[in-house]
Amino acid sequence: MSDALIAVAVIGALFLIFWLAGLHGWAWLWLAIAVVVGIAELWAKLLTGRTLSQHFWAYRKAHPVRTWMLIGVLTLAWIGLLGHLTWK
Repeated sequence: MSDALIAVAVIGALFLIFWLAGLHGWAWLWLAIAVVVGIAELWAKLLTGRTLSQHFWAYRKAHPVRTWMLIGVLTLAWIGLLGHLTWK
């Protein structure tokens, strides 16, 4: 349950800081992402008894190389987004 509280706090902070900065579209984007992830988490938990993170951790044990490939792609995606926002 503490993971859920941390997630709510992080999304709340992202929403608030972007809202206060006047970037309302970004604020709503973070909220929309949170809602979609929340629905996916609930769906996974109800159907399988495990959260998305728990599924990923199980996948990591079964497929360590593929997991690092996924982590690499996620890292590149975030770096790409940050680069895109930082430099024009």
